[in-house]
Amino acid sequence: MYKLKDNYKVNTEIDQLGNNPIAVFAHDAGAAMYIAKLLKMSCTTAIIDIYVSGPAKNIFQKELKSYKGNNLTFKELVKSDFTSYAYILTGSGWSSDFELEGLKLAKEFGVSSITLLDHWTNFRRRLTRGDELFLPDTIWVLDDHAIDLAKDEFRDLKVTITKIGDPIKFEISELVGKVNEEKSILYVTEPIGNIGKMNQVKGERIFSEKDFFLKFTNIIKGLDLNLKIYIRVHPSESREFYNELIMQSGLNASISKIDDPLVEILKSRYVVGMESIMLAWAINAGKSVYTMLPKGKHRKKIPYKAIGKFEDVTTLS
Repeated sequence: MYKLKDNYKVNTEIDQLGNNPIAVFAHDAGAAMYIAKLLKMSCTTAIIDIYVSGPAKNIFQKELKSYKGNNLTFKELVKSDFTSYAYILTGSGWSSDFELEGLKLAKEFGVSSITLLDHWTNFRRRLTRGDELFLPDTIWVLDDHAIDLAKDEFRDLKVTITKIGDPIKFEISELVGKVNEEKSILYVTEPIGNIGKMNQVKGERIFSEKDFFLKFTNIIKGLDLNLKIYIRVHPSESREFYNELIMQSGLNASISKIDDPLVEILKSRYVVGMESIMLAWAINAGKSVYTMLPKGKHRKKIPYKAIGKFEDVTTLS
C-alpha cells in the first residue's frame, strides 16, 4: 500500500475518485511517470495498492519515497481477489500485456477501470492484443489534441474520455528557475525497433535505434560545437548498447546519470529525439527541441509546431 508523504497538496484526478481503494497497474515508462506524479501530488487518503513491472518499478520507487510494490507473480496476481477495489487504474504501452491484465481483472471482478494514455499515437493499438480490444470504462488523456484523437479512435464505443490536469506541466512550472541551464545538448533515446511503437519507414527502409543515433552523430560532427553532449537512455533500453555506439561513432558524449528527466531537460539547452514524450516536456520547459525523424511522408505525432528537424540544423551555440 502507498502512503502519502511530502506531497504537493494539489488536487488531482486521483482525489476526485474519492477515498475509495485503488489498484494501480503500470509497466511502460510514459504512463507510469504520469500516474506516479498524480499520486505524488494527490491529497487522497485512499488505500492505493501498486502493481508494477518493467520500467515502471524504478519510476515509482524514485517518485514515491514510501512506495512498496506488490511483488506478485503473474499466477498469484490472476488468482487474487480484486473485489475490494473501487477502481483499477492502468498505464498503457506496447512492450507488455501487464497493464491489460489489470483491465481484464477489472472486468472479471466488476471494478471500474481507468486507463491513462500518455502520448498521441495509436491509442486503439495500445489496448489491443491480437484481435481483442481491452477497453476500460474511462480513458484519461492530457490535452485537447489527445482528447480529439481519442474520441475519433473510440467513436461508437462505450467509454468515457476525460482530459485531466497534466502533472508534468505543473512540476515543470515548479522547477523553472530552480535548475541552472548548461551549454549542453540532450539526446533522448527510444525503443523503436523491437516493440512496434514507431518503426519509421521512408520508402522501403525501416530505421532502427542505431540508424537514428549514427545519423545524430554525423550531424553533430558537421557542426562547430562548444556544447556538452548527454545521452539519456530510455528505461527499457540498454546503456551498454549506447556506450558501444558512442565508442563506435567516436562521439564525445556521456551517458546521463541524472535520475529526474525533468531536471535533465531544464539543465539542457537543446533536446533531440524521435517521438519521445520528453520532447513535449522540453517544449513545455521552453527548450529548443528537434526530432530525428526523416523528412518526407512521415508526420510527427507530437502536436507541437516548435519541434524542428535536426537534419536542418546548421549551427548551435
